[in-house]
Amino acid sequence: MQRAGVPVGPAQILMKGNEVLRAMTPRLTRSISATPLTRGWYTRFMKRHHVLTDRLAQSIARVRNEVDEDSVSRLFYTLAKLDVEEKFDATRVFNMDETSFMPKTVSRKAIAVKGSVNVWKQQDKLNFHMTVVAAVSAAGGYIPPLLIVPGSRIFITDLHAISVDNTCLSGAPKGFSNTELFKKWLMFFSEQVKQQGITKPVVLVADNSSTHLDIGAAEICAKEEIFLVMLPANATHLFQPLDVAVFKPFKPIVQKELWDRLCAQANPTIPKADAIRIACDAYRATIMERPFNAIRGFQGTGVWPLSLVQMHRRLLLYRSGGVKGGIGTAEWLKRREEVQAAVRDNILTLPPPPPPPHRSEEEKATNYFEYCREACRERAAAGGVRLALCHCANNWYT
Repeated sequence: MQRAGVPVGPAQILMKGNEVLRAMTPRLTRSISATPLTRGWYTRFMKRHHVLTDRLAQSIARVRNEVDEDSVSRLFYTLAKLDVEEKFDATRVFNMDETSFMPKTVSRKAIAVKGSVNVWKQQDKLNFHMTVVAAVSAAGGYIPPLLIVPGSRIFITDLHAISVDNTCLSGAPKGFSNTELFKKWLMFFSEQVKQQGITKPVVLVADNSSTHLDIGAAEICAKEEIFLVMLPANATHLFQPLDVAVFKPFKPIVQKELWDRLCAQANPTIPKADAIRIACDAYRATIMERPFNAIRGFQGTGVWPLSLVQMHRRLLLYRSGGVKGGIGTAEWLKRREEVQAAVRDNILTLPPPPPPPHRSEEEKATNYFEYCREACRERAAAGGVRLALCHCANNWYT
């Protein structure tokens, strides 16, 4: 089931276990059946099967699981061609991506007084959207972040909240990135590359968002010696180093900072200045102080060092639902459609047609005489005579 993209939980395992039990154990009486399996059986079942464990399933859209091998090979050969022509090293291969500042709201376990019916927790949530734009290199280097807040005016208190040098703070109508901001970020990126003494040209890997597909952005890349390589559609969870290894530890730090602030102030409303300060702290902790996160992200996705084998391995890992090895590929496992077809062909079938009834000699003779009588009457009517002789019975019929 995990390979099919529909992993089951304890309830489904108990349900199937009870179905097997009812099929194998006859009813004790008409009204009493075998004792059903309980949660204790499930606990012992998990202890017996060490290859199984409890995990939190990540939901991905259907289109995210439809990346094909051709698009993966196209990405690899594009990067390989650039590497052969320009002789890139890890310091000149970058990845950029945007992420929301606010992590997803999830329920968390808490210590409560016994007998409590419900335990409520205040929600520390922004009343605005803020986007964080980050870029890292395959060698662990980083570009200062771009923070996008809603509105067209930037207040001095917001600028004072910045704690990472050379951080850009910009406004957008709703706090989301757009094409104009991306073009300005490309100029900022080129300037930072020059200040860090990195040799141009450089490779910039990004997703194929509509905000990145612009003629003006392509002209800036050509002018600033930036090779912009787009990832296959809906493949950021596979080949985006920032998504795979960097943004995942970024969100828990933001969540912890928000929780500490809520406990200290008991005020769930977060002003822009506090959000900017928390974003800078999380950026420093996960990107600036942990360069190996970016290095492992590039290695794990096969983007750098270039590895077509690693790219296909990662694609196969998602197609198999995260299952490693041959678990779940036994020959006796059948799809529901195959079982239904087998049942229709072998079980839910009609009996063969009945044979023709066995008739005695007298019944055969009687039927033959009746046939002859009708034939003689038809022959007499056709000949215009009123009498006809039935030769088999030697009788005249009118």
